[in-house]
Amino acid sequence: MHGFDVVASESGFFDADLAWQWMRSGERSTSTIASGVHGAWSATAEFQPLAEYIKRSAESPRPLELAGYDSQLSGRLSQQQLIPQLRRQLANSSIDTLSISGWSEFIARLDSLMIRPASWNPVPNQQFTLSLNALMAQFDRDGATEREQFWIQLLRSISAYARQSEMATPRGDYTAASSIRDEQMADNLLWLMNTRYRGRRVVAWGASLHTAREVTTIDPGEPNSGFDRFISMGGHLSRSLGHGLYSIGFVASDGKAGTLQRSTQALPPITPGSLEDVFRESGFDLAFLDLAGVHVNGTWVQTRVVAGPFGYAPMRAIWPSVFDGMIYIHTMQPVHEVSAPTKVD
Repeated sequence: MHGFDVVASESGFFDADLAWQWMRSGERSTSTIASGVHGAWSATAEFQPLAEYIKRSAESPRPLELAGYDSQLSGRLSQQQLIPQLRRQLANSSIDTLSISGWSEFIARLDSLMIRPASWNPVPNQQFTLSLNALMAQFDRDGATEREQFWIQLLRSISAYARQSEMATPRGDYTAASSIRDEQMADNLLWLMNTRYRGRRVVAWGASLHTAREVTTIDPGEPNSGFDRFISMGGHLSRSLGHGLYSIGFVASDGKAGTLQRSTQALPPITPGSLEDVFRESGFDLAFLDLAGVHVNGTWVQTRVVAGPFGYAPMRAIWPSVFDGMIYIHTMQPVHEVSAPTKVD
């Protein structure tokens, strides 16, 4: 796949890891792959060719490996397998749960965290944090195996998800909660790049608001949007990777958009003079613009230009500071649900 070794999705850090373990053990099916990828992607017909590609490559000398970087524990595998897998790892590492203060309470609270919001108590729980730290200390020892290092990172990720969940309440601060999530997603992706896949090429996909470099300078055209105090995953990665990161956004000028969770809607009329308007007037159906290659000060694209890479809503920004490249699709189409016989959960 053009020299890439790993495809990392906006899916559970634990879920994708377990799905890939199963792939390596011989359970090589598209449903196994889909179990590790969030349903927003894996339950679409558009995802299936990628799943088939990963499945075929798994049988080759150089597979395209699957990973996830999201801190959220919203996947089916997290809910069903995280606690049993944790118990198994503790046994493999010869760690006695009696050495973990508040173990029973920790497990109960972890279980409720994975099925929030129904049973998660958003009140900060000091004992939960103490138990998490005690677990990390047990794994973090001289000669820690790669699996133990993975669990250390996973526990860090769970800690961030707990803090995020405490803020994401009806009266909470959603921008602050989102910032916690994006910072941890960046940390998880950096762990994958610097530890598990060090020296290998990683392609990551996710919502553009997460992958964008700098969003604080974007003018969304409405007050209290939170853009001015939100640091995206791409923003954190940009500070760590510099030119080692290439972030791509997407825009379109016509058609419809929609996910499996949201109703299909027609794209809004494009703004005269916007990036989409320039693409359309140029006659392209598909196009790619390398914004990282724009170096001349004062060029049009380095002024505040209107574009809609975030849900197609028109916003004004100096886009080379937000994305390194932009893909234009003249007529956008919504995703389609996988047909019933092959649908995965």
